[in-house]
Amino acid sequence: MFEPVPVPEHFDRLFPKELMLRPIQLRAAAEDAALMTPAVMELERHYGELTVPVVIVTGGDDQIVDIGRQSERLHQELPESEFIRVPGAGHMVHHLAPDQVVAAIDRVAHLAAKT
Repeated sequence: MFEPVPVPEHFDRLFPKELMLRPIQLRAAAEDAALMTPAVMELERHYGELTVPVVIVTGGDDQIVDIGRQSERLHQELPESEFIRVPGAGHMVHHLAPDQVVAAIDRVAHLAAKT
């Protein structure tokens, strides 16, 4: 999830790995994965209805999702969106670049408050 960056020490130390390996959690993760595609396909039809500000923050070296097919494409479909690609960061960009993620959230909150 963090590749190409090593797992941060604090995450490795504090993340409750034993909870992640419980059978009920493994089943929930499998269900999420199985249902994600149909849910996303349904939501995709509603992108044009969005009236709120959108900032898309992605790890520039994410190895979980295809940035071009997902993040960049969403940005193209939402012409008023802001797209931030964090170089060197993987999928867990919120752990690797928290200041950039918080700044993006603050910008969206400020813009939303104006509307």
